[in-house]
Amino acid sequence: MKFCPNCGQQLEDADVFCPNCGQNTEAVQENVQPDPQYTPVPEPQPLYQAPQPAPQFYAPPAANETGLNQPILALKRTATSAPFIIGAILFTVSAILSVILSVVTSPYLYYLFFDYLYAQGINVSYVSLNTASSVISAVISSIPTLLVILGLWLTVGAGGNKNNDRMSTAGLTIIKVIRILGLIGFCICFGILLIASIIGLIALGVNGGRYSGPGLGVGILGFLILIGVFVFGLIFLIKVLKTIGAAKKVAATGMPNNGASGFVAVMLFIAGISGIFSALMLIFFSAFFGNVVYDVSREIKLDYSVLEVLISRFALFGGIALLISSLADIFFGITIFKFKGAMNRLSRR
Repeated sequence: MKFCPNCGQQLEDADVFCPNCGQNTEAVQENVQPDPQYTPVPEPQPLYQAPQPAPQFYAPPAANETGLNQPILALKRTATSAPFIIGAILFTVSAILSVILSVVTSPYLYYLFFDYLYAQGINVSYVSLNTASSVISAVISSIPTLLVILGLWLTVGAGGNKNNDRMSTAGLTIIKVIRILGLIGFCICFGILLIASIIGLIALGVNGGRYSGPGLGVGILGFLILIGVFVFGLIFLIKVLKTIGAAKKVAATGMPNNGASGFVAVMLFIAGISGIFSALMLIFFSAFFGNVVYDVSREIKLDYSVLEVLISRFALFGGIALLISSLADIFFGITIFKFKGAMNRLSRR
């Protein structure tokens, strides 16, 4: 008994061809029993298979299409932006003018000091102050400002290379250290002034006589104003340090940081605008100081010509330096707003 290998039809042993489908049964081995259940023939696979799309890898939010860190690039763009560079230039020029002002006025101040002692009947040996001593004294007193200038230009240089996402914070560190020292000095000066004010109020209350009431009230009002000024200045200096620290964290971590203070930027705008008006008044109205200087010199018995030269030169150089410094404050305020806006945009991504 055999079966057709093609359709499974039962055949006689003598059948060479299947009567059902005509299959030649001698081409297969006899007595091979096929599976009586029908098994579907699998569909033939195509010889060409379309390639599957490769998985897409997206850059993290902190990197752009070039693979560079966006927050650090934003910090570099801020450091090399026009407002920051203009502010650094103006601040540098203002500092140089301040040094010149100190050099020019130091000999006159020195002379007026001994002249005043002599007018008061105090005999002291006069020691001439030469130009070299004036320059050295001016440079030493300007060391913190000169270090800030160094920090500003190191920051500009650190932001120059846009082909990598590494940025040196040496300039920001120098500026931050100077600001910390300034904060410490501010607190020390306020502490001394506070102690002196308390002693003065106590003395006024104890020995003021019949005028102690009104005088004590004015003294307390002035004391409260002094505390208010200190608190305001302390908040401003702390927020300045926070703004510098935010920039340093961006450079160190590569993550956006919203620590830049809008309060500092606004206060820089206010200081810049008020400083411009003060500088213009100092420059254009210096001619009216002549009569005041003459009266003051007669009152305290000082050399009028020396005092006049001192005031005129101070008005000229001081007014120009204040004007340039005020413009620098405005551009630094713009820089802070620019940096803060860039960090806010990156934080929302």
